[in-house]
Amino acid sequence: MPSHSPTGIHDLAVADSPLPQQQQDAPSFGSDLEGGERPAKRPREDKPSGALPLACSECKRRKLKCDKAGPPCGSCIRRRCPEKCGLEEQPPRASIKSVHPSLPADTVGTLASRLSAIEELLRASHPQSSFSSSPSISRLPAHSPPTPSAQEAAVQSLEEVALADTFAPSAEPTFDLEDLTAARTSILSAPWTELSATKSSVSWIMELGLDFARPTSFEQLGEDWKSAMAKLHGLLPEKSLCYHLVAKYHEQLAWVNHILHRPSFDAEVDFYYKLVDEGRHLETCPIWLALYIMVLTLAVQGGWSSTPEEQTVRDFPSIWYAAAKRCLSLGDWQGRPQIRSILVILLFNQHAQKTSRVRASREFVTWLSSAIGIAHNLGLHLLGNDPSIMPPEEDKAFPAGANSLKRQIALVTFAHLCILDWMKATGRSYSHFITPIRCTSGPPANVNDADLSSTDWRISPASHSTITSWTLEIHRLRASKVNDKIHTSGATGHAAVMELDRALRSLPDGLPSSWTLESSAFDQANPQNRWKRSVCFGGTHTKLVSLHRRFLSEGLEPNSPYAGSAAACIKSAHIAIVSLHNIKDVGRNEWLTYSHALSASLALFTALFHALGRRAREDELEELRTPLRLAHDIFSPGDLDTLYSASLRAIVRQGDRLFASLFAASERVAQGRTGGAYEAPESFAEILDSVAKELRKPQPVFNLISPPSARAESLDTLPSFGLNLDDSPVEDFALSFFSDLGIPPLFPSWDDAVAT
Repeated sequence: MPSHSPTGIHDLAVADSPLPQQQQDAPSFGSDLEGGERPAKRPREDKPSGALPLACSECKRRKLKCDKAGPPCGSCIRRRCPEKCGLEEQPPRASIKSVHPSLPADTVGTLASRLSAIEELLRASHPQSSFSSSPSISRLPAHSPPTPSAQEAAVQSLEEVALADTFAPSAEPTFDLEDLTAARTSILSAPWTELSATKSSVSWIMELGLDFARPTSFEQLGEDWKSAMAKLHGLLPEKSLCYHLVAKYHEQLAWVNHILHRPSFDAEVDFYYKLVDEGRHLETCPIWLALYIMVLTLAVQGGWSSTPEEQTVRDFPSIWYAAAKRCLSLGDWQGRPQIRSILVILLFNQHAQKTSRVRASREFVTWLSSAIGIAHNLGLHLLGNDPSIMPPEEDKAFPAGANSLKRQIALVTFAHLCILDWMKATGRSYSHFITPIRCTSGPPANVNDADLSSTDWRISPASHSTITSWTLEIHRLRASKVNDKIHTSGATGHAAVMELDRALRSLPDGLPSSWTLESSAFDQANPQNRWKRSVCFGGTHTKLVSLHRRFLSEGLEPNSPYAGSAAACIKSAHIAIVSLHNIKDVGRNEWLTYSHALSASLALFTALFHALGRRAREDELEELRTPLRLAHDIFSPGDLDTLYSASLRAIVRQGDRLFASLFAASERVAQGRTGGAYEAPESFAEILDSVAKELRKPQPVFNLISPPSARAESLDTLPSFGLNLDDSPVEDFALSFFSDLGIPPLFPSWDDAVAT
């Protein structure tokens, strides 16, 4: 029996080729399965005919009986739509044997009817396209499933009713107007009766840390839930400091990962403190509270300025991070998919970048997979390019109805998931959680926050050469696709590398000209512009360094076929370091600032020692030393007090020692080649081994997290939910940081390191 599943549609592409012999000889649905065989019927050839259809076009569309008395027919006259009636003579059908003489007549007839149904479906899905009758089609869009018949729709509806959870929450939450923020969103939690329905009582007892032996009623669980929420609210600092931290986040951190709409979030913060003043703060949605707490956390951790008031909560971000995870659990983020849960997880990634802890980075991969699953449940991957299409599920984080604000935030959220998914799939892990071919959502619109409406879906995006609130996100999405291609192409040859080189160099096309300048003195007064320019321009050259450095050592040799790759690697390393040094004051609390600077520096040190070995001119050596001095300045220990993370401070110390050791080694080599007493080592790998031994000497041990100096009384009353106060020495992490970048003794030779 032919399959009518969607997956069988693609098999029609080979409908005009002979079927396997075993399929031709297989018994039909009506054969005697108990051993007796019915005599095979002789296929009947269909004679060409020009008969009228069984119904007019309108009756056929409405699936009604037609008397074919027209046009117009009696049915169309009674429905008062005679102008829609039409009876067209069907074209003569081709003989069954004329399609393929080797196919059984019933097989060809079934395939022909299926093909006709598919063509009708395509016409309905794409009314502006023309489809000609063909024995095969190439592809059916993954987002256009066959429209079920009325009977099938009724069956599906009955199944949903029969199998649905009796206490499942409504998919379309509604709130009174007085419970909405000024942005027409809501931060109120669902009632306890609805929130508790997605978990069993045993699960809530475990979640709240209660004693199983203690008799607990449903109402008592609700009171325990409120008590847990009250402790989390108690961790927030004073209102004035919170407003200051929110403003700092928007001005100094939000544009790094622009996922929040500032006017909407500010309105939600105002509404929260209205609830606090009214004594209703326990009605706040735990997921929104987690989002708010993470905004405060990042504001304390990052930015380029700090006030004395911020120092009073300097030790709180690790506690707040744990509190945000606790809020997610109390809001049942897994059982109740919400877009705010995804936003919280995206802020977790920013937190991991600032704390620079290996465990936090690895933990985020699990969070990322969960966020992508929520996005699929919310349909964020199927929004297409039509600005009128909205997420299928109503979410209280959005204004109700069709509006540009809802669509833009949904697109931005899914774009960030794609960026992280494709960037995480590096050379060490090629796995993905998102399959691009199954996603139809386009990139975010190039607009500003103020251009978005909470009532109208129409929007007028600016050109890509115009800087807006989301220009950086659009570029990063394009860059992540190229990065994914680099790591998943599997190509290692030089020709493939040069092809990927061209793809990377095409990324700045269409970007604002201010983001493509190489001058380190550009726009010093605007840190946001400097940061975005570094991400777009410097980030591209950082990728070029990693792409070409596998051919660097060989390309530096005379008459090497890889000389072009070596030159490209050295030039891109120079540009990347200049770009990173230009944001030294802005990006000092970002892990990527140091990892990218060190990666580019290792390429330049390779070129420097090779130039020393072949006795290059002094001006050529100085051309390599100049960007290396800038990179060393990025690792200057003089700014340690401005770094929030203790692990970042350890990385800076180790980096400073590494640069000092390599510069000292280069001076010894330079003295040896000019007739000094120093005897140069055999290879650059030997120099790196000696530097590694120097770095492994014992250093002072620092704890990652200092004990909090304030609000200790609030912490004593917190339930046990794991604060993740990592007491491992930061020097161990610093060594793993350099090992991940190819520093010995992880690799036996420098050639193995640069090939990684």
